[in-house]
Amino acid sequence: MSRFEVATLVLAPPPVVFDASLSVELHASSMRDSREQAVAGVTSGQLSLGDQVTWRARHFGFTWHLTSTISDPFSSSDGLCDAVVLKDGDGLAEVASLGWAAA
Repeated sequence: MSRFEVATLVLAPPPVVFDASLSVELHASSMRDSREQAVAGVTSGQLSLGDQVTWRARHFGFTWHLTSTISDPFSSSDGLCDAVVLKDGDGLAEVASLGWAAA
């Protein structure tokens, strides 16, 4: 199993980053090169605890359906964690945990 990790330094106050991280439209806009779009669950607006959104996107030459659930209680000063189930066209799946934490 391959693994990769991406870290991004954002020079903005945690509450601003937190609010931006919950925006379906901002995420879709930032992933426009992979034509990522929300296709099920919460497909617009701001996500909140317990929300799910399923994205369809093309990554690594495959079309994926990625279902993300905002799964941990959070506040704008603590960070954000979500769980993602990845499925490709052959039904392969993996669960990943994604998130950020305030420094």
